[in-house]
Amino acid sequence: MNFKELLSQAKDGGLQAKEALLERYKSLLLKGAIIDGIFDEDLYQELCVTLLDCIRDLSSLYTQVVNQSCLLAVGPSASRTEIMDAAFFSTELRMNPARSQA
Repeated sequence: MNFKELLSQAKDGGLQAKEALLERYKSLLLKGAIIDGIFDEDLYQELCVTLLDCIRDLSSLYTQVVNQSCLLAVGPSASRTEIMDAAFFSTELRMNPARSQA
C-alpha cells in the first residue's frame, strides 16, 4: 500500500493504517523522545498521540489551505461562486494532475 492510501485510510479511522504509520515513523518518534540522552516514555507516547492527531486533522487543514489559496488567487473582492470555482478547479488538479498539462 502506498503512502497516500495509508494516510487516507488512517484519516478515515483505519486502525491498521494508523499502526502502520506509527511503525513507519517509530524511529523518528523514539529519537524525539530522548532528552539529554535519556528516553522519556511519556514523551514518546505524547509524540505518538500528536502524530495521530495531525493525521486526523490533515483533511481540515488541507481544506483551509485550499480555501486561502483560492481566495488569494481570485482576489479579496471575488464572489462566493468565483472562490468555489477556484477551489473546485484546485481540487480537480490535485486529483487529476494530467489535466493541468492539457
